[in-house]
Amino acid sequence: MAFLEGFSNEERSLLISLPYRTGLWVSSCDLNGGSSADSKELDALEKTIQVFAQGMYESALIHEILAETFLQKAEWRSWGRNLAAVPADCQKAVQILKGKVSPRDVEAFRRILMQIGLEVARAFREYDKNEPWHYRLSRKIGMMVDRFFGAMKGEKSVSEDLLNISYEEDLALNKLAMALRGESDHATEKAGMIVNT
Repeated sequence: MAFLEGFSNEERSLLISLPYRTGLWVSSCDLNGGSSADSKELDALEKTIQVFAQGMYESALIHEILAETFLQKAEWRSWGRNLAAVPADCQKAVQILKGKVSPRDVEAFRRILMQIGLEVARAFREYDKNEPWHYRLSRKIGMMVDRFFGAMKGEKSVSEDLLNISYEEDLALNKLAMALRGESDHATEKAGMIVNT
């Protein structure tokens, strides 16, 4: 834990728990799919953390955080409490990192949490016909455009994975991205931006 030694015990606990808690929070934002969805998403979360913990990164700090997250698997159950605080905890973690590590490490932390959230959201198709029609329409148009340009480049289209991300998960991923950038729902309302709720 050479890179994490510069953090207090409380800060280390926050940084190490967030990769798991973030994935669990994204999963909990959509109640469609029942226990089958929950099971697939938890499996995806565990596999993602395991693969990421074994990966190599430009940021040694991120590698260390992910390795510790995986090594502390016995704590995962307790980390599942108070998931509503995850966006605020992400903001707090980014502020802690900004004061102690390079901007490259901060950006790597943001990207890895977003990637974990995305992997969990993709794990199970909770397609909901009750989603707003404009959301379903824009998703279908986006997929058609992706297929068209992919075919022109000779690439296989993977936009079908987008169907696995439900409306609620998409909102959660957007909220996560805002939190990791240091924004809040309140700040976007002040700026006059439209936020789907």
